[in-house]
Amino acid sequence: IERQLQRLVGNSIVIDGELFGTSWENTASIVRSSKTIKPLDTVRFHAFDVMDCEELQIGHCEDVQHKRYAYLDKLLKHARSEIVIVPRHSVQSLEEATQHFEQYQQNAVSYDGVMIKDLHAPYLFYRNKAWIKWKVYHEGDVTIVDVKEGQGKYKGTLGALLCQDEHDQPIAVSGMSDAERQRIWMHPTYCIGKIVQVKFQKRTQAGRMYSAQFMRWREDRQ
Repeated sequence: IERQLQRLVGNSIVIDGELFGTSWENTASIVRSSKTIKPLDTVRFHAFDVMDCEELQIGHCEDVQHKRYAYLDKLLKHARSEIVIVPRHSVQSLEEATQHFEQYQQNAVSYDGVMIKDLHAPYLFYRNKAWIKWKVYHEGDVTIVDVKEGQGKYKGTLGALLCQDEHDQPIAVSGMSDAERQRIWMHPTYCIGKIVQVKFQKRTQAGRMYSAQFMRWREDRQ
């Protein structure tokens, strides 16, 4: 993939994208592996966007989205199957967007959502309204069995709640406020056995909740 991108775009162009396998688990298993030999036939590079290296370095790109799309299509026109331009659809209403979103949920279950982009916006290097991520979340209750110290910013306080769902599947829950993290960390034994409601994107192939985020304490189930 690297050699092919080098041949297609050279050293002065940056392709914004990510590696993707048959599923989230398949992708993570390959790209996080320390082994020098790994089966790579399932991995594809999904291309989202494009800009000049200089624009990336200074954090400023004025070309609007539809022009960048046209440039990306031109650059990767002759790419082999290992490089895929992410499918795009022009929509004029929420109803049209919803139809495409539901279709992707049915036909591409390994994706975790879609991006809604303003075709007339430049590439912005910060959170903005020109790009909106649209995901499906599910809700469930889990039981706290332990707490885990955080790293970096959360060193010395709560990093995650270690929980189990109704099928005894382990799950690490994050998403608490800083104040909630500190309160739990000061009294960890109080939380053991408590039930919390979480939201999560999907279940992995092993049946575990993926990307579980704290919502609230289930006081009615304590």
